[in-house]
Amino acid sequence: MSLPASFGGKVVTAATFVGITAAMLIVADLVCNLFGIFPPAYEYGDLDVGWLTSTRAVNVRYDRCIESSGKVVQYVRNEDGIRTDFSVPQLLADRGSFKVGATGD
Repeated sequence: MSLPASFGGKVVTAATFVGITAAMLIVADLVCNLFGIFPPAYEYGDLDVGWLTSTRAVNVRYDRCIESSGKVVQYVRNEDGIRTDFSVPQLLADRGSFKVGATGD
């Protein structure tokens, strides 16, 4: 069973259009990257959630987050986003005690 000749021509035409479209998209992406058009916006973390990376705060601050059940949880975080009452200079100055950090969900 052989395919009609018109089918083979349609496949070649479609493949040509797909190839040209892919090449143009790649060229457009390279030009945008080269000239800095549409730079990526790095927006890491959320100030309401302490375990995500967030922007550095000026000092110890009180934050809150809302759980999926609607319960509001208030907490204290320091300049580095760590949930603690101690600022970073206080933690670094206290060399006489042993500190344990826990991460994760």
